[in-house]
Amino acid sequence: MEALRLTYPTQQQGQHLLVETRPDALKRWLEALPYGDMKRTVPQVAQAIASLNRSDMSADKRAELVELFDHTYELISDYYRPRIVLRPRGQQFAGRAESDELQLLTREMSFAYKMLVMDIIGKRSFWSKDKPLAKAINLATHYLSLILLEHYETYSPVPVYIWRELNALYAHAAKAKLHQLEALPENYKHCLATVEDGYVRACLVALANPYQMDRGEHWEMNKFLAHWGALADISDNPDDFTKRSCFVIDLASESKPRYGINALEDTEDPNIRLLITHELTLKISQMIEQLEQERLLPNPGFYPGLSAPEALNLLQRMSSHWDFRVERYTPRYPVINQLDVVWGLQAIHQVLTWQDPLSPNTDPNARNADRDVLTRMLGDKNAPLRWDAINASDGGICIGQHQHSVDNLRIGQLAALREYIDGRPSPRWQLGIVRWLRGDKRKGTSLGLQFIKGDIQAVMIKARKGNRIETSLQPALLVSGEEMHGLSSPTVVAQRGMYQDGRPLVLTIGVESLSVRARMRVEATPLIERFFYQVYVHEEEPEANRGGGGDDEERITLDNVPLPGDH
Repeated sequence: MEALRLTYPTQQQGQHLLVETRPDALKRWLEALPYGDMKRTVPQVAQAIASLNRSDMSADKRAELVELFDHTYELISDYYRPRIVLRPRGQQFAGRAESDELQLLTREMSFAYKMLVMDIIGKRSFWSKDKPLAKAINLATHYLSLILLEHYETYSPVPVYIWRELNALYAHAAKAKLHQLEALPENYKHCLATVEDGYVRACLVALANPYQMDRGEHWEMNKFLAHWGALADISDNPDDFTKRSCFVIDLASESKPRYGINALEDTEDPNIRLLITHELTLKISQMIEQLEQERLLPNPGFYPGLSAPEALNLLQRMSSHWDFRVERYTPRYPVINQLDVVWGLQAIHQVLTWQDPLSPNTDPNARNADRDVLTRMLGDKNAPLRWDAINASDGGICIGQHQHSVDNLRIGQLAALREYIDGRPSPRWQLGIVRWLRGDKRKGTSLGLQFIKGDIQAVMIKARKGNRIETSLQPALLVSGEEMHGLSSPTVVAQRGMYQDGRPLVLTIGVESLSVRARMRVEATPLIERFFYQVYVHEEEPEANRGGGGDDEERITLDNVPLPGDH
C-alpha cells in the first residue's frame, strides 16, 4: 500500500514537560477549565494539545490523551457554532483574535489525529488495527473538513495541503476496506459514523460554491448533510458515470471533486472515483416542494431558528450545485495587458467622485486620471494599484503581480479595474469581487475576480426608521444595465449590514434624494452586499407613531431566490 504523506509537527525534546501526560490528571485539568470564559480557555487548550503533538510517546498513550482533548473540543464547538449560525446575518461571532485561536485549535486537533493515523499504521501488533485506524482516519478527516469550513466562514484561502490529505486519507481507508466501518463510540456526537460519510460531506460543501454563501450558511449546510449526506454515493465503477449528478474525484490529486462534463478522461485510472448525487438531489427536490407548498422545513435538517426563506435558499443552492452544474459558461482566454485596480467600496467611490483641484477644466472625476494621480489620491489606503491581466472570460478575470499582497486583500472584497489601450487608461471602470486568492513572497500574488457587469455610479445611502435617520450617510454604488433574475432594474452595492428586506433607505443620486426600500439581496460578502430597491413616496408619520419604526405595508420577502453561482 502506498505510504501516506501527511503534514504534522516534528517531535521536540522537552515538550512533554509542558503538558500533563497522565490521563486522569489531564482529564481533571480539562474539566476544571473556565468554560464560561472561552477567551481564556481556548488558548490554553490549544497550547496544551500543541505541546502534546510535539511530544514523543506511544500510539496507545497518544490515543488515550487525544480522546480527552476531542471531547473538550466538542464542548468548545457547541459554544461557538450555534452562535455562528443563529446570530443576525452579517454580525461577527467573535473578534479576529478569538477566531484565530479557534482555528489554531482545530488545526492542532487535525495534527493530533494525523499523527495517530501514522502511529497506528507503523505499529507492530498481533491484534487487529482496523477499528483504531478507522477511528483515527475518520477524526483526521473530520478536523480537516472543519478547517475547510472555518476558511469558508472567514472567506480566506484554503491551505493547499487540505484536499491532498483528505483524498489520501480516504484512498488509504478504502484500500484497507475501512472507509465504511463504524468505529466510533456512541459518545462521539459531532463526527459522522464512517470515513466515507465525513469525506462525502466535505466534498459536497466544497462543491456548493462556499465562497458565495452568507456567513453561517456553511454550518447550516454541514448540519443538514449530517442527516442526508449518506444519500450521495462514491463509486469506483466508470460505468456509473452520468452527465448529471456526477462529480469526478481524483484521489491522487490536491483538488476537490470536479464536475464531469461529457465523459471520463481515463476510465482505467485506479485513482478515479465518482461522487453520485442523484438520490440526494431527488430528496432535496421533494423538500423544496414541501417547503413551497406546505411551509414544512426538512426534519431532521438545519439548526433550530432558520427561517423558511433562508432554508429554501439553501435547499435551492444545494439542488442546483449538486445536480447539473456547469463549471464555466464561457472559456478563458489569455490576455496580456496592464490594469489599474482600486480596492474597496470607499476607494472606488472616492475615485468616481474626485475632482482634481489643479485641473478644473478636465473630466469632473478621476475616471481618466493617470496612475500617478490615482496613487497620490488614494495614498496608503489602496492595495497595489498596478496589476497584470493573466487570462479572462466573459464572467471574470485572473490578475497577478510580483508583490506579495495577500495580506492586504480579502476574498469577497470589491474591486474596480480599468485596462490600458495604446498606453492610455480606459475611462470605463469594471466592478468585480475577489473569488479566490493565493500568493507567497517568491511567486507574488494572483487572484480571480468575478465581474459585476453594468455601468456604475457613485451614490450615497442612509437608513431611515420612521422619520429618523438610523445611520450616517455612507458611500454606495449604483449598478445599472445588467439583467439579473429576470429583472433589469438598477441595484445598489453598499457596505455590509445596510441590507434588510423592506428596510426604508434614503438614496442620494447627484442632487436628488429618493425614498426607497431594500428588496431582494443578490450578493453578500463579509464586506459588501448588493440588492434591488423599490422607490416609494415617504410621508410624515403621525406624531403618535413616530419612533416606533412600524411598517404596516406587507413585506415582500424575496430572499428565497438563490444567489448567483460563481461558475
